[in-house]
Amino acid sequence: MTRIIETKVFDSLSSTAKRQYVLGAITDVIESFKHNPDVRQFLKNTLAIEYKDYVFKSKTLVIARTVRDINSRIIDDRSYAIKVLNLLQSFTSEASNAPLFKNFKADEEAPTTKKKNNSNDKLNKWLKGLS
Repeated sequence: MTRIIETKVFDSLSSTAKRQYVLGAITDVIESFKHNPDVRQFLKNTLAIEYKDYVFKSKTLVIARTVRDINSRIIDDRSYAIKVLNLLQSFTSEASNAPLFKNFKADEEAPTTKKKNNSNDKLNKWLKGLS
């Protein structure tokens, strides 16, 4: 997941670059979620955006709709880009949100599952027994 830049650096960007940065950051944050229901909660709680159920079946569709909606809001209200950037900074910096992301490594490793034997494994075992 990309690191969100500071507000001072963001203010020095041109308006087009600000819009592009915010849209890219939103895309990156949404792609970083492990599960789509987490994306729904993020959009609802952080950005106050809600979509119908069918949108959340595909992250690509969620990203497309979110980018389109945020882009139109930024064009209408220039200060919205700074508001979204601040919301992203606060969301990504909270330690309680870390388990939601794909690259999160827990201290405890998940138990490994035992591989089931398929027909090839059984055949190989049988052939070894013949030799």
